[in-house]
Amino acid sequence: MTVKIRKKNTRQIRTTGWGHKKKHRGRGSRGGQGRAGLHKHKFNFALKNKLFDRGRLSPSGFTRHASIQWSPKTINIGQLDEMVPRLLEEKKAIQKGNTVEIDLTALGIEKLLGSGKIIQPLIIKVLTASDSAKEKLAKAGGRIAE
Repeated sequence: MTVKIRKKNTRQIRTTGWGHKKKHRGRGSRGGQGRAGLHKHKFNFALKNKLFDRGRLSPSGFTRHASIQWSPKTINIGQLDEMVPRLLEEKKAIQKGNTVEIDLTALGIEKLLGSGKIIQPLIIKVLTASDSAKEKLAKAGGRIAE
């Protein structure tokens, strides 16, 4: 159904279709400031303008501050294989026969990831390791030390 839009002519008439002259004047007709009421009385406005789709008001939950979040220091097994000569030189790794023992927790690394290739057998002490890193260590003749 089409509705004829009424022209708001302010000449001669004070109210021009808003009833009393005070009803369309101040902040009270606005329904709050900013995003106030978008889940209540301005919900249709938020749906129509797709505010929920843009992530501004999406129900994504609470995000902790970056300083509180724990993200482990990681190293790939390929990088570790390249670092072995330098670690032996700096005496941060121990050569035992043909295997090399490395304590990653002493180096400040908390997790071993499985990207890259490993040639020599390594015995690695680390808090956590990925499944692919464990498989590659086992194929090369090494293991994760407890």
